[in-house]
Amino acid sequence: MKKLLLLSAIVMLAGSQGIEDLLFEEIPVVFAASKFEQPLIEAPASVIIITAQEIERYGYTTLDQALEGVTGLYVTYDRAYKYLGVRGYYTPGDYNSRVLQLVDGMSYNEAVYGAASIGTLFGVDMSDVQRIEIVKGPGSALYGTNALFAVINIVTKSGETINGARASGQYGSYESKQGFFGFGSKQGDIDFLLSGSYTDAPGQDLYFEEYDGYEDEMGTIHDGTAVNCDALNVRNVHAKIAYKTLTLQGTYNRREKNDPTAVYWTIFNDSDTKNVDEHGFVELKFAPNIDETKDVMARAYYSRYDYYGYWAYYYPEEDYFYKELSRDYAKSEFYGSELQFNYRIMDMDRLTVGGEFQHHMTLQQLWDEGLEGDDYYYLYLDDERIFDIWSLYAQNVFEIARMSFVLGVRYDNYHTFGGTTNPRVGWVYNPFENTAIKVLYGTAFRAPSPYEMYYHDGYYSMLANEDLEPERLTTAEFVLEQGFGRHLKGSVSLYRTDVKDLIYQVLTEDDLLQFQNVGEAEAMGVEVNLNANYKGILARAGVNYQESQNVTDDTELVNSPKYSGNIGVSIPVLAEKVFFTVESRYVGERLDVWLEPVDPYLSTNVILFAKDLIPHVELTAKVLNVLDEEYYDPCSSEHEQSSIMQDGRTFHVKLTLKI
Repeated sequence: MKKLLLLSAIVMLAGSQGIEDLLFEEIPVVFAASKFEQPLIEAPASVIIITAQEIERYGYTTLDQALEGVTGLYVTYDRAYKYLGVRGYYTPGDYNSRVLQLVDGMSYNEAVYGAASIGTLFGVDMSDVQRIEIVKGPGSALYGTNALFAVINIVTKSGETINGARASGQYGSYESKQGFFGFGSKQGDIDFLLSGSYTDAPGQDLYFEEYDGYEDEMGTIHDGTAVNCDALNVRNVHAKIAYKTLTLQGTYNRREKNDPTAVYWTIFNDSDTKNVDEHGFVELKFAPNIDETKDVMARAYYSRYDYYGYWAYYYPEEDYFYKELSRDYAKSEFYGSELQFNYRIMDMDRLTVGGEFQHHMTLQQLWDEGLEGDDYYYLYLDDERIFDIWSLYAQNVFEIARMSFVLGVRYDNYHTFGGTTNPRVGWVYNPFENTAIKVLYGTAFRAPSPYEMYYHDGYYSMLANEDLEPERLTTAEFVLEQGFGRHLKGSVSLYRTDVKDLIYQVLTEDDLLQFQNVGEAEAMGVEVNLNANYKGILARAGVNYQESQNVTDDTELVNSPKYSGNIGVSIPVLAEKVFFTVESRYVGERLDVWLEPVDPYLSTNVILFAKDLIPHVELTAKVLNVLDEEYYDPCSSEHEQSSIMQDGRTFHVKLTLKI
């Protein structure tokens, strides 16, 4: 009843503004918090929404750029991949496996490393994104593995929303170039979208102090500069077609990135060391409403990920050295299905039950292939694993007297370590229309990845560990959300997170690296957010303070800033056609893997966005790190460096034509 009254009031207030726009503005919805769409203020979680409007006006062209503007999140870059930290948790060497990434509700994490693709590995162009849902806290009660610290759901646009053809070109610093073409439309009951993009960035010459004066095996003395070793090449394809309640969609991404850091002690200043990733999925989803109180969702999907790593080394041969490539290959291939049933009972009770099945095949190989001197082929690792996962979940949301009670549980069964059960409970109280008080508790787990369990390099420097147990997490959180009129909203979150059986790469007594369940960690913190939307002005600010430590040895966690924050303001400067935006983010002091401090930094971006000054034309001009702040990110122990310098001031200009 309260939702019906609220809807009626919104219709009366619509005035000259479109009803659909006002509904979206006044009642933002989220799917990922409960596996069905619900008003943000009722969701049993701490949730941040990044809208298509913000993506446009802040000039986001990759997913990591959008996530950097979210309170409590911070991005680390080692010149090969982008990594996401959440509320003080990110251990260098973790491939984003402690965050679950969804595309329209389906898992996008690949299955060899468990990685979420937050940078240019993500296969959907940002212009195809309707909104990004960031649900902080444990999500295993609904989604299973990887959903330790957050669930990030990227909701893509429909063809009807796009309604036409789009083409864009972007040029930026260091001769980076990007092209995009897309088309979307709705004809009768058929809605379709197709888009593709291409990125080519030669990169920049980079200086590393650790290699200044370094003499390699060939007697070359380096000045610390890696030349032409930072190139990036990306191709994306995204397609979606829907007929009534039936949807078929898929993505494909291929990314090639040279690594200039001489990771794994490869040859410094050699462009043959690089990473190549290919990732794609296809999904068929059927989501009909049976009647006004019951609906069902059935999906079948297939996902594949291929990784190629090329590592250039010098090898000795009697009285000389020759160059050789050591090659990694990994493949994850899985198919699965999910069936979910929702039943609304008397508008007071909503029951969600479902089950999921996945069949996995993973392959990991490592070999040497001669490039100079005598050709030969030597295989160190050839490991293939086939396994199944099945899961059952249930959740009940009961509403009474402005309160809702949430109880959920999921059981996952792995043949590698058995079963695990993860509950969630929540209480949400809306004493006033714009007020929400949330008390939340949940557990989560992360299954050890095939890489952590089975990878080795012929036992020269790395050992496998088939006895790994899953990481386990418990989080308790209190959230207060308050709206101040129609245009200003704020929230405060207090949280505590405990992790047990933390998986970390350690040095054994035989001086070999191995992933082990080594300890426990905990973090406590407070997060504050403010968001404003008034007469076309978008503004936001947030700060996160947290204390985290490794309980086992009472030390501070690596790459865990106590303070982080962000602020952004976007202002219309010309008749809702030209917008000026400033965005800053702050990341406090952190420790590197050698427990040495890495300096804090403040980075500021400036963006100018114009649309329809010329009909059907949009222009985005942005300067990133406009103050040319010099700052570093911690990196993993596979590097000679303990931290890696990030980009200084760069510029990008993008022109888009819409028809």
